[in-house]
Amino acid sequence: MNRIFRPSHAAFTYYEMYRAHASSGGGRSSARETIGRVIGGAIAEKYLNLACGTEIVAFVSKVGLFEIPEGGL
Repeated sequence: MNRIFRPSHAAFTYYEMYRAHASSGGGRSSARETIGRVIGGAIAEKYLNLACGTEIVAFVSKVGLFEIPEGGL
């Protein structure tokens, strides 16, 4: 079972990029592995906002053939 990728799971994308697959089935794309990076990023974002007034904004502007026109936001 650990050789089959779960539908919509990031393990397949990770394998395609790095040709590495965790035998446990999760690896770097598992929630247990990811949570530390998410928390660290949230703390860093808060610190940068308080210390420097930095605001971090991100969004998706294109998915496949669908694209937000330049200046559309």
